[in-house]
Amino acid sequence: MNTFLRRPVKFLFLDRQQAILAADDSIAPGIFVAQSAAAQLNRTLKSQSSGVPPGYHMHADGTMHKNGED
Repeated sequence: MNTFLRRPVKFLFLDRQQAILAADDSIAPGIFVAQSAAAQLNRTLKSQSSGVPPGYHMHADGTMHKNGED
């Protein structure tokens, strides 16, 4: 199972197409970093921690489904 973890980072440079992160200990070398769809990923992470009943899952658009259904 893939897991996304939010990590605080320091940007040295940021524009609409590029981001340069500071070389600190926030992200280890070789770790994959999400480079797009940050808003969708953030909604998904929030929905996973929103108290979904057992046996159900929440989609990024806010809809809830019983496991095994989509």
